[in-house]
Amino acid sequence: MQYPEKLQKGYRIGVTATSAGFNEEPDIKRLENGIRHFNELGYPVIETDNVRSNLKGRSSDGQTRAKQLMALWSDPEVRAIFAVSGGEYLVEMLPYMDYEALRTEPKWLQGYSDTTGILFTITTNLDIATIYSNNFGSFGMEHWHSSLSDNIRILEGEDLVQHSFSMYQDEFRERIT
Repeated sequence: MQYPEKLQKGYRIGVTATSAGFNEEPDIKRLENGIRHFNELGYPVIETDNVRSNLKGRSSDGQTRAKQLMALWSDPEVRAIFAVSGGEYLVEMLPYMDYEALRTEPKWLQGYSDTTGILFTITTNLDIATIYSNNFGSFGMEHWHSSLSDNIRILEGEDLVQHSFSMYQDEFRERIT
């Protein structure tokens, strides 16, 4: 298994929309809060053109989504790439990915929900570690839950022992921002 280089201060975090993007006020606010948080931590954020776009559940067509992810992957200043959110149409971009380019220089790719399709593909076919965890929108909460801070510590290369959290959500709840 190949493990991408750890995230270090000054390196960028890329944000892209592998399925849906954000175009509603609560989502945009969370995106901007997340960008602010990462900038304060010393990780400049670069977002692709499709992050603030969403039409019928798609940020853009599959080929464009693949191209924008590959642009982040090829940027030597980007060490970690986050999906801005989940969705339902990631599979449309898979045929357009340049898997040999992904293999050449592993990077951290993170997300969950629909993002699972690309994480699974990269990990199983290219033997590159990925992170099944928070989409970028989760980092927009004003006060981070410890799981978000732990997430960053893992990207920075720290080994953590996971413990149960004191609280959990046992069913879907309407989003409150």
